[in-house]
Amino acid sequence: MPSPSLSDVLAYSPSASPPPHPPAALSAAAFELLPSAPAPELPALLTSVKMLLRLPPPSCADFRTPAGVDLLASFSSPSHPPPTQAAALAALTNCLVSAKDASTLLKLHFIQSGGLESLLLLLQSPAPPSLLLGIVKLLHLFCGTVPAVAPVLVEGHGLLHHLVGTLSFCIGSPKLSDPPVSLLAAEILQALFSVAHAHPRYLTDRSDQSRFSQLTQLGLLLVRLVHVPPSTPALHSLHLHAINLLMSMPPAFSGFLVLNGCVPPLASHLFLSATAAVVEKSLGGAEAVRLVPVLTVCKAVCDAHPAGRGQLKELVFPGARDEELRAAGEDPSRSVDRNRIAPLDAPELSFRWVLIRLMMSVDTAVKRSASEFLWALLGGDANEFVARAGFGSAVHFLGIKGLVDVPKESTTRAGAGRK
Repeated sequence: MPSPSLSDVLAYSPSASPPPHPPAALSAAAFELLPSAPAPELPALLTSVKMLLRLPPPSCADFRTPAGVDLLASFSSPSHPPPTQAAALAALTNCLVSAKDASTLLKLHFIQSGGLESLLLLLQSPAPPSLLLGIVKLLHLFCGTVPAVAPVLVEGHGLLHHLVGTLSFCIGSPKLSDPPVSLLAAEILQALFSVAHAHPRYLTDRSDQSRFSQLTQLGLLLVRLVHVPPSTPALHSLHLHAINLLMSMPPAFSGFLVLNGCVPPLASHLFLSATAAVVEKSLGGAEAVRLVPVLTVCKAVCDAHPAGRGQLKELVFPGARDEELRAAGEDPSRSVDRNRIAPLDAPELSFRWVLIRLMMSVDTAVKRSASEFLWALLGGDANEFVARAGFGSAVHFLGIKGLVDVPKESTTRAGAGRK
């Protein structure tokens, strides 16, 4: 069979069955064709290489080498137009991610070849969002997988400054809800979270004046994102990533959220996510992963700021309804009755009802996070906690707190050996 031509490589599609040429032959041909390919064909050719590099080794063996990394990186230089640069960075990212056993070696080669410095120079230059997205994705990959990279980039090359500046551009754009701007903003938030997860001090240490300025700007941008109505899937995704990053901010930032009116939109996000999880029976899936961050952030607000806790409590347990209960002889802040398995007042689909349902989740992270939030919301008052949630929902968490004795064995097991 003759070697694949340029048109054969350009026509590659993962869904073609059977493919006219095996992927190994196509990738080998692409490796040979790239250096001399006509400039107008380079974006499409590199896109075909990107798709081929999604295949696991031993496919694309030529590209999963130091020479292959150098070849792909060469097309990301400013000497090429942005469409070619963006396609090259996407292919390079797939190459480094899919190389498996060789991945670490190839990443180190890229670093030693000055690849990270080249990426940062590109990030500082005027570039369309599609190219910036490819740059940030690759930086995110290195920060998340090579522990030594983030300190070098943050302390030696001003990574936080560049990421926060680019995020500011995205949030100020009228096209925030449209790709690639929305995808770029989401990627920056994820990259910042990756840096904060590996090196928490970069988002909590305010002793460095320049970093303090960057954190202040980042805080203002996160506040703006929290206030953006999640009216599209892209904006909802940005909300999720912003809330994830809020978990890494300094404790004092909770007060900043309260002062900037973020409690109502955070509560709305929590209510909608919790309702979707409970009503659609999706606990344990993607919704469960999304619930823990917003529950954690709302708990931090309760712990750090009395006014914020008061606002959240009014939204979950409206004061007008409490007055009606007291008029009927029930005091939700004082009554304790261990025979009351159910909560005192939790109408179906109300905010408090979905929170109590989360406390009974089979997902341990959601169960614990919902219980911690409600405990903080009620100021750690065990009496009110039992009245609001019901002893049946509260007993597990009360046992964790050491406030009730929870048997370690069931009666059946404990008595199994008796004669």
